[in-house]
Amino acid sequence: MPDDIPVIEPVAVEVEAAHTALLVMDITDPTCTKRASCVATVPAIAALLERCRAVGVRIIHTTGPAPSTFLNAVLPRPDEPVIAAKADKFFGSELELRLRESGSTTLILVGTSANGALLYTSFAAVVRGFTVAVAADCASSDSEAITRWALWQVLNQPGLPNATNTPLLAGRVTVTTSGTISIV
Repeated sequence: MPDDIPVIEPVAVEVEAAHTALLVMDITDPTCTKRASCVATVPAIAALLERCRAVGVRIIHTTGPAPSTFLNAVLPRPDEPVIAAKADKFFGSELELRLRESGSTTLILVGTSANGALLYTSFAAVVRGFTVAVAADCASSDSEAITRWALWQVLNQPGLPNATNTPLLAGRVTVTTSGTISIV
């Protein structure tokens, strides 16, 4: 991993509640609790989760393939699906079907393993035509450098880049923060 990966400047975005889904990825024990950086993101994830619930944004939680326990601050509600999958949450799962059925065209991604679940799921989403917003303050990995690299990579992915971080460029990834996401 290069040492000179630039710090990404998040941008504000505005999403439509009726066409947006929030994916809360792998905020489970022990996936999250073994990483101090993940635990530090939980309050921002929980606050965004509550804001999304209040306005009717579709919520989907993910976990790895092994059974896991969600952290109390982000417990799924009975009407919020839980998808078990490896790093690419679309691969071998019903995630795309659930998103299409709900009319979701924009995805907000939050969670741990920025260089795993967040990276691969964002790539898979844009390949499928979704527009993606990654909340940088709700993303974590084993180190700040790895998270910074993953955020740079989602903006500079081959074939579907958004290197200028243009807000909600169709079919691309935008890096934002939970506090600068407006939901209408």
